[in-house]
Amino acid sequence: MWVLDDNIQKIINAIAEKDTFTEKELKKKLKIKENEIRKVLYRLHELGVVYPIKTVVIKEGKYDYEWGARINDIEEIYKIIVERELEKLEKEKSSLPEMVYMCEYCDLQFDFDKAEEYDFKCPECGSILMPKRNLRICEIEETIQRLKDLLVKARQLKLQITN
Repeated sequence: MWVLDDNIQKIINAIAEKDTFTEKELKKKLKIKENEIRKVLYRLHELGVVYPIKTVVIKEGKYDYEWGARINDIEEIYKIIVERELEKLEKEKSSLPEMVYMCEYCDLQFDFDKAEEYDFKCPECGSILMPKRNLRICEIEETIQRLKDLLVKARQLKLQITN
């Protein structure tokens, strides 16, 4: 999940401090590659958090971009991002079967209908397919919890800044 990356959080925290900034300023301050910063800014632009102001030509073939922050409230920025990501994760989770049937030898997994079609036997080796909780659902639930923890962390960071 992109927002859980430490570098991305550094970028978000840095832009929450300013009304306008350039990619070069962020690169210098955070010691993060400019193309990584630009990718994050494009994502934040899609979410309406930042907007491009202008392109500054440094020298032929080299540009710096000035950006503006629509939102400076760090908690609000994270809330926008996390809500969007939670929505995607919940949608994916609801489309997955809770249980899958796995062959412990071949590492193949099947949903109930497919497992039933094979009489709950692995089509590769013939061993019995065992019911297991879908690991992808477990991963999604773990990511959801990490995103919720990130919101709490953002709220605490906001309180530190305002005090």
